[in-house]
Amino acid sequence: MGLFSKFHSKGVLEKSLNATFISLIPKVVGANDINKFRHISLVGSVYKILIEVSVSRLRAVMGKVVSPTQDAFVHGR
Repeated sequence: MGLFSKFHSKGVLEKSLNATFISLIPKVVGANDINKFRHISLVGSVYKILIEVSVSRLRAVMGKVVSPTQDAFVHGR
């Protein structure tokens, strides 16, 4: 909970939470060229939880923040 309160009060994330590991998965057997690999990003779970909480909080107020004449990012418009 300390992580959440620090993020919401100061808007700062720990550098270690923003770390992403990239892994290369071969698309075909015996891949030896970079074009024959698929990359995936492995993001830490605490970072994902923080983002999901932030999105759910923003979703509740997005209709009040965005002008009624704008259609983007507001559910139902």
